[in-house]
Amino acid sequence: MKTGCPLIQPYRTHKNANCITACYRSNWFDETLHISPLADDCEQRFRYLLTGKIQNTESADLAAATMIEKLALDIAYLTRRRQEAITGIFDDQFILSASEAELTHLVQSLRSGDAGKQVAFGHVVARYAEQLLAS
Repeated sequence: MKTGCPLIQPYRTHKNANCITACYRSNWFDETLHISPLADDCEQRFRYLLTGKIQNTESADLAAATMIEKLALDIAYLTRRRQEAITGIFDDQFILSASEAELTHLVQSLRSGDAGKQVAFGHVVARYAEQLLAS
């Protein structure tokens, strides 16, 4: 019996989240429900919680909700990794005391593109800081 992705075996978990994501999305594509990662507003259409969960920023954004589902962006592995990254920077004390300048500097540092200083899930941490700045 063929199951689609040859790397996914029933009842097995893979540590490679990209494999899981690619395999889950299958041959799905709907232009009206697709968000290109190259779109200027791509990241702003999603928000992250301290728990690592990902949500569509606007509850009415069906495309963002669909992308989360189809790309399996809400699987436990990714949620856990995002939570580790976010809470590694944003403890309760930092959230309460961080100035706008500190948050802005954090975002700029994480988005600088310096490959030698890339942080795992740095884009998530930067987006979380942007969310704090916007609130």
